[in-house]
Amino acid sequence: MRESRQENNLEKTTCGSIPFRGDLSDVGDVTVQQRISNDGRQVRAFEGKHGCLGSLEQAEWYPIPPGCSGNDPPLSGHKRAPAQKAPYRCGECGKSLSRKDNLTRHQQMHEGKKKPHQCSSCPKTFRDKSHLIRHERIHMGEKPFRCAACGKSFSCNSYLVVHERIHTGEKPYACGACGKSFSCNSYLLRHLRMHTGDRPYKCTACGKRFACSSNLILHRRTHTGERPYECASCPKTFRQRSHLIFHERIHTKEKPFQCLACGKSFGRNAQLAQHKRSHTGEKLHKCSVCAKRFSCVSYLIQHARIHQRDKPHKCPDCGKSFRRSAELASHRRIHTGEKPYRCFECGKTFGWSAGLTSHRRTHTGEKPHKCVACGKCFSRKRLLLTHSRVHVGEKPHERS
Repeated sequence: MRESRQENNLEKTTCGSIPFRGDLSDVGDVTVQQRISNDGRQVRAFEGKHGCLGSLEQAEWYPIPPGCSGNDPPLSGHKRAPAQKAPYRCGECGKSLSRKDNLTRHQQMHEGKKKPHQCSSCPKTFRDKSHLIRHERIHMGEKPFRCAACGKSFSCNSYLVVHERIHTGEKPYACGACGKSFSCNSYLLRHLRMHTGDRPYKCTACGKRFACSSNLILHRRTHTGERPYECASCPKTFRQRSHLIFHERIHTKEKPFQCLACGKSFGRNAQLAQHKRSHTGEKLHKCSVCAKRFSCVSYLIQHARIHQRDKPHKCPDCGKSFRRSAELASHRRIHTGEKPYRCFECGKTFGWSAGLTSHRRTHTGEKPHKCVACGKCFSRKRLLLTHSRVHVGEKPHERS
């Protein structure tokens, strides 16, 4: 059976419980997947909604009789005739395929060999010439496919199609096991391996396996020490291109991710997603000890140390311990005398950002701390607290 890799040729519908042949005792809701066989007939396979039935290549396939719509209730009144089992099995990962040439192509994925098409500008090689042509546009800077919504350009039309779904919010690829949706077919395939436990990509150095080839490539660099992405503004290098992009925004001050609710901008999409929860009040992360909820997992980890009394970050100068590495870094400036925060108005430097923020108010005249009793304003909270004692009858400078 020929399996189409184009997601456009695949339809999905959800139906009620269906008797399933095999050793599956309780399938529940299933996802019906429709594909085209070699002789042009439509065939279906069934994948459980609440549990993964293994790889799609190993599922049982049933022909759809002529006149049956792709949206009809599957197999109702139809005589089931299972298709031929996939006889070609991969010795590396156990995956079964219907044709020998498909098995050969699949095994090349493990071997990383037989990539005859080499880029003339870099050592990278490809199995298919079309992939080489697409790759060469990176070196030429050619990006003929332009997004009509934001003007961003791409070297490949498929990249543009996936990008446009950011604007439309479209996520047409749904997981039959958990219902999660994705904007790109490759994201769905990678996600499905989480359910099946399939990790076809193996590191030859340590034997560790990965569900995604890109994760294997990144992992290999931990053995080789390779850091191929170098910042043009400073000597820093990175293993991942995404880390370089994030780092470069420190130099450019670029913050491309903007909150539509308040206009605040961020350097990373994850930072924007976290910020949005301050508007929605959404707190996804729950403490298992006291049930307190947090909008960010890092806040939950920090909070959990209160229960554990865990202070893993120890000062090498005085032995004082801290829950967070940032607290230790801030504390160590007491010993080193480092003052990294500089006022652009007068050149004065400070050891902490709060000190610089407070100092800048001497230039701007800002007094954000207001007394609720008399309305007097102060530039520092400490000055407001000192002033508040006047209203309660306390003389702040009198010693008892």
